[in-house]
Amino acid sequence: HQYLDASACGAYFRYGEDFDFESHYRKVMELFENKDIAIVCGEGILDDLQYDVFSLAKSKMIIGAPKINAFSEYDKIIAEIKEKVSTDTLVCIILGMTATVLVPDLTDLGYMAWDLGHIAKEYNAYMTKMEKTQENMDRFWAPD
Repeated sequence: HQYLDASACGAYFRYGEDFDFESHYRKVMELFENKDIAIVCGEGILDDLQYDVFSLAKSKMIIGAPKINAFSEYDKIIAEIKEKVSTDTLVCIILGMTATVLVPDLTDLGYMAWDLGHIAKEYNAYMTKMEKTQENMDRFWAPD
């Protein structure tokens, strides 16, 4: 199996202003272009974001999960994905450490699944030009 490492997508808080963020995020967005995707994430996580890194997708389905301790609902999450998502849909997971376990399990079931870490929030931070203060970064990395 091959897995996408969430660190490959995130850049805003990792690199300085000499980094080509525009090119980077354009390439990230192209990963979803013309694809049917299912986003598995904590309930409401995407609601507060002004900018959508998934905007180039052909279609999007959101599957909500607990924001904290999602692993406690692991079997329910897997069952919902199996019920609602076809195996030709890219499963994008934004679910903390639970994603680390979910990706290989979904792959074993025939899905293409990516652990995307904080990519949606990072793209939003980039687009809104969030100031990279310690306070903002602490708040950004804190559990939602």
